[in-house]
Amino acid sequence: MIAPDLDLAADLRDYLILHDWVEVSTGSIGTLWHSTSTDRERFEIGVPHSISRDSYELRGVAERLSRFEQRPPNEVEKSILHFGVDITYLRAANDAVIADTIPLSAGATMIEAARLMLRATATTAQRPRADIAGNYSKIGDDFADEIRMGHTEHGSYIIPVLVRVGRRHDADAPQEPLTGFDQRVDDYESPTRRVTRTFAETMKAVVDGVITPAREPRASIVPDLVAAGASREFVSALGRILANPAVSEFEARFDWAQSQRAPGAIPKSLSAPAAAAPLLEKAAKLMKAAPRPRFETLSGPIVQVRQEPDSRIGFVSVSTVRNGRACEVRVWLQGGLPSEVHTWMMQRITIHVRGRVERAGSAGLSIRHPEAFGPLSENFLSQAGYEA
Repeated sequence: MIAPDLDLAADLRDYLILHDWVEVSTGSIGTLWHSTSTDRERFEIGVPHSISRDSYELRGVAERLSRFEQRPPNEVEKSILHFGVDITYLRAANDAVIADTIPLSAGATMIEAARLMLRATATTAQRPRADIAGNYSKIGDDFADEIRMGHTEHGSYIIPVLVRVGRRHDADAPQEPLTGFDQRVDDYESPTRRVTRTFAETMKAVVDGVITPAREPRASIVPDLVAAGASREFVSALGRILANPAVSEFEARFDWAQSQRAPGAIPKSLSAPAAAAPLLEKAAKLMKAAPRPRFETLSGPIVQVRQEPDSRIGFVSVSTVRNGRACEVRVWLQGGLPSEVHTWMMQRITIHVRGRVERAGSAGLSIRHPEAFGPLSENFLSQAGYEA
């Protein structure tokens, strides 16, 4: 279930560091680690330099760690193997067929629709679009090509989708001195984590905006859907899964890699009943006719909050993607910073900002007068700021 290029030895090392282990010595065949956890007695383990999946060495390390963590060895081994991997479990529930199966046609529809949803998300993670209309992002397609599908799992009909999101230090954040009321977290999300995070937020936006209200969708919901990463292609593909008569419910469950901080404000799982298929079809038609926005909408976690002493002017830096490139955009807030802004940064809540992006010399990209700023919510965006 793991991508073949997984650097298992590096992930194991990061796993140990994250769980308060320290390397104390190294030899010709491996390294010795001891735990620095204050609530447990001193514990040491040896880790071989060469380790691979399905090997005696990995099982041995997992068994030794299991005694310390007080978890079954197979659970510890799975945690190590999935340390740098986001897993989205896609489940199609059905009412009256053999357990753990669905009709072949429904399975084929589910797999192809899931592929389309992820491909669409990989494109809208680069730039929000209501209707991709065949103009998929080359960068997004490259990320989508890295996505793996695991073996089906027990329980209804479950397909694990695996995305390698990388190690904790894959992205080195730029450093700058902290002065005044300045706070910064050097905790960037990788491009592939951005894809899985956008997929989850897109699913949440569709569930909250289209499915839960259980009424015919209106054009006013489209800006929120697009800002979250939804596209006509994503909504249509989800509708095709639910329209299959063998599917009574579709669920996406998210298991975030430990190698990066999990995004905030995303439920553990999201589901959609078959009865929502007509609503999704209508929402997809609205997205095809969506007006063109006058201002850019960017999204990502906050990595810096700064406000000068005795001043109501401050800015936040949002880590985002623009024109296919990772960047930071400073968002200036003239009336002072919201009281929740530090919480949004520390809990890794995705921020959405809409406005005109300008280049401000050495300061980089800025939005001086944002039209909207904050976590995506039902009232975050409106038709104001959009043009036909």
